[in-house]
Amino acid sequence: MISCLIRLDAAGCLEGFETSGHAPPDPSASGGGGGVNLACAGATTLLRTASRLLYLHPELEVEGGAPEPGLMRLVVRRVPESLQPWLQGVTEFLLAGLRDLQAEHTGAVDITIRRKGTTDHGT
Repeated sequence: MISCLIRLDAAGCLEGFETSGHAPPDPSASGGGGGVNLACAGATTLLRTASRLLYLHPELEVEGGAPEPGLMRLVVRRVPESLQPWLQGVTEFLLAGLRDLQAEHTGAVDITIRRKGTTDHGT
């Protein structure tokens, strides 16, 4: 299972994430599985793309990495207020994609959301 801990600020913008794990091979994938898992591929693509967007933005301060297969983390250190709407869009895109994967691949993706200033941990 892929476990995703997503941290949001009080406005609902991404502060960071930590992911770990892999989903088991998907027998319905093309070629009968063979080590391929669509949920893993989808989650990796969403997380890496969101990370790359944040890293490449010259006005953001971001750190993190993927120290080994199955582990990835990201921390957003500084966001100018003028970029809050843009970051909100990136956050909504990432969460929508991860939630779709969770719904379509039951048991393969677990999402925990921690929002600053609340006790809400729902998915």
